[in-house]
Amino acid sequence: MSNPCLDEGILQSYYDGELEPERLEQVASHLASCAVCEQLARSIESEIELATAAFSAEMSLPVPTERLRMRLDEAIAGLQPQQAIVSESALTRLRVWFASLAASFNLTPQRAMGFASIAALLVLAAVVGGIVMRGREASNTGFVAANVNP
Repeated sequence: MSNPCLDEGILQSYYDGELEPERLEQVASHLASCAVCEQLARSIESEIELATAAFSAEMSLPVPTERLRMRLDEAIAGLQPQQAIVSESALTRLRVWFASLAASFNLTPQRAMGFASIAALLVLAAVVGGIVMRGREASNTGFVAANVNP
């Protein structure tokens, strides 16, 4: 190392127990021989003790993993019926739409008379159209024949 003194990151790892055994021995021997690093180490140690004391109440509480998992499972189970309700309401809307469509085909006497009138008008229009078209063809054919024989 170019600078034999320890930095704050190494000292933090030292107190957290994250150093490899060989590096741990080097840091411990350096702390024993260097007053500056020993002072920095005491400062970091007091900060760790202060943080530990401040959060001791929270750290003593059990981790809510099991309770949290149960609450999440209950919440998920509670969501599933709501999804069924949403799809059921869509199905209900579809049924209502089909019912209104089918209701338009119910032949009440008034609707039957209306459909019969429309059908009669269509037949009458087809017959009249056919007669008119034949009359035009006959007059066009006679006109052409008259022009051919002078």
